[in-house]
Amino acid sequence: MSYPFHVTSALRNVGPDAQVIVQSVSGGFFGGEVLGQRIAVGAGGQATVSFPSAAVVHAQGAKDAPRQSVLLHAEAGATLAYLPRPLILFPGGALIQAMDITVAEGSAVMMRDGVLMHDPHGMAAADRRLDSRITVRRASGHIIALDRMQVTDGLIAAATPGVTHGFRAFGSVWLIRQMDVPALKAAVAEAFAHEDACYVSTTALRDDGGALIRVAARDGGDLEVAMDAIHRIVVDPSTGETPQGARYRDQP
Repeated sequence: MSYPFHVTSALRNVGPDAQVIVQSVSGGFFGGEVLGQRIAVGAGGQATVSFPSAAVVHAQGAKDAPRQSVLLHAEAGATLAYLPRPLILFPGGALIQAMDITVAEGSAVMMRDGVLMHDPHGMAAADRRLDSRITVRRASGHIIALDRMQVTDGLIAAATPGVTHGFRAFGSVWLIRQMDVPALKAAVAEAFAHEDACYVSTTALRDDGGALIRVAARDGGDLEVAMDAIHRIVVDPSTGETPQGARYRDQP
């Protein structure tokens, strides 16, 4: 990777896994930028890519909306955890984002995604927009999931029941591997049964492709708490392994 990304040296534990921290030296996304990330894990490899801070989508001004593409590829038997922090949409900010995830036989991918609206004190109101597409496919090209999301000030302000319902922060956790989805659904439902600061739901991906957990929260703080709670559910607390060591994987 090159500007605006800075990749730290890999942190290695016992075994083949590597933990990589990616930093943004620019402080976020600006009008006219075209950015891309490509992360591939070879057969049998294990990698965790994390981001220490959220990325701000700044006002684009007179320039075109910035674009970002993210390509994730896990070869046979590989494990990849891609864990960015939520995007922060400032007034006047816009971003077009496309994420493509390819998984080979026996691989496992965990990916987090999120966005929240923020209005800094004294900053003039202006419309903002996020257009996001996430595609998950097998190495053969067969599509497991295709997800599209659009966030605008108008949609948030409408607070439509069943759509945004007054929430201003949204996140998702993708678990792409063979797993016991009903057990995961039950665990997530139990964890958030009495929670009114957010709404959390789990759905199975097609063709035994894994699961998707969605979160709608009142604000960024509530979203962060919910996402951390989900992480504790899906990651084995005794080992910290993500995601191939996570619970709810089918047993032979």
